[in-house]
Amino acid sequence: MGGACVGRTQGAVSSMASGEKDPSGARDALADFPLQPLSAVVAELLQATAESPATQRERVVLIAERPDGMPPYVLPVEIPRPGHALRGRGLELLWARAATVAAAVVGTARLRVFTEYDETFERLQEEFKSHPHVPQHLEQYGEAFVLSRAAADEVPTVEGELRVMPFRRASSSCRRPEPAAAVAAAKEEEASTAAESSSSSSCLRLYVGVDYGRSDVKCAAIGASGEELATHVTRWWRLVSGSEAEEREYLDPATLRSVAEPLRCLVEAAVEVVRKAVDQSQGTTSVLVCGLGLSAAGCVRGGRLCGVPPAFA
Repeated sequence: MGGACVGRTQGAVSSMASGEKDPSGARDALADFPLQPLSAVVAELLQATAESPATQRERVVLIAERPDGMPPYVLPVEIPRPGHALRGRGLELLWARAATVAAAVVGTARLRVFTEYDETFERLQEEFKSHPHVPQHLEQYGEAFVLSRAAADEVPTVEGELRVMPFRRASSSCRRPEPAAAVAAAKEEEASTAAESSSSSSCLRLYVGVDYGRSDVKCAAIGASGEELATHVTRWWRLVSGSEAEEREYLDPATLRSVAEPLRCLVEAAVEVVRKAVDQSQGTTSVLVCGLGLSAAGCVRGGRLCGVPPAFA
């Protein structure tokens, strides 16, 4: 989901679930959305324990099992040790990482965890129990959710074995070789596109990519030659009922009830990024959208996006 985030309250959720009007009225204003990227939380914790990492940090390792005999996805997480002022913040980070890895990175119902302290593993167990929808969501991968504790000798010690997904290893690549006919057709189409663009320079040819997650919708317009033309980011919104000026309220997408509401956000975001691309291009008299890509925060298994995106489960 666009990057994972945590709120200032426990759990990786937004506190705007009831719908909060954007006080500035700015369509792209994100500052008042009470989510913090996990990368910012990590930076905060590492800085707070930088004086003595060996005595102030606990190393936790998440081991997410993958199907078909593939090696597990392994993610180390460093959090403050018990007694540190930011210990609670570190445990929130660990919960967010564990849920994200299982639901959105790997797609697995089997998660093993190496911890230095018993209370760390017990806290993670409590988090999964207090958020029952997460284990239920993980059951879509074919089995009941199992969280177990890993021994030290089960943790990979080679850096190259950490954070490795199937498509990053040649031996287990998800990509299939393209047939020679497909390669030839692609080259022919590329040559045709180049010829058309040279004879019709006033026509803007572009591709639009739309990525959505729990916090926002991100769009990009890419030119036919691969150059970035424009980007656009907006939070989820809906029109305020009874508003004459089509006033908007920005909210958690889980509160949207009609399919028309999120679709309106996605479509308008795509149109807006095309408008920005046109505004930045000189001499354009027409626009040809050659392709539209839609990406949701979900896990990839066997080279394919599968399951229900956890942001909307």
